[in-house]
Amino acid sequence: TDRLVLEAFRDSVTRDVRDLLGNWNNDTHPCEWCGVLCMCSTPQLYPSYIARDCPEDGRYPDKERVFGIDLGTSARPGGPGIMATLPTEIGLLSETRMMYMHGLGLSGTVPTEFGRMSNLVRLFLMLNSLTGTIPSE
Repeated sequence: TDRLVLEAFRDSVTRDVRDLLGNWNNDTHPCEWCGVLCMCSTPQLYPSYIARDCPEDGRYPDKERVFGIDLGTSARPGGPGIMATLPTEIGLLSETRMMYMHGLGLSGTVPTEFGRMSNLVRLFLMLNSLTGTIPSE
């Protein structure tokens, strides 16, 4: 599930000076985590045909998917707020369309599994210490 992928990223964090991931825990739904955008929690970002499947009671459907990760803009100002690597599980976020993770302090190699994210249209990884290339498939 998307939760497991996000937990793998959280577990790769060695430093979080601004506590950006402070609410990334089992007590809250991943759609409530800082920087995580889900289809039903932010319906204004999605076409009406997606939002119509969201329950009106404000709860998340069992299979709620992550639409985007926006930690790059959360980390500003002041430089890297997180020291982490990108886990290979990242490629399992198949519904994710945008990922803003610039200037976080990410290091290591860009996982080839990024190529599995066929719906990804915006990827901001600049201002990190990553190596490798972004795979196309």
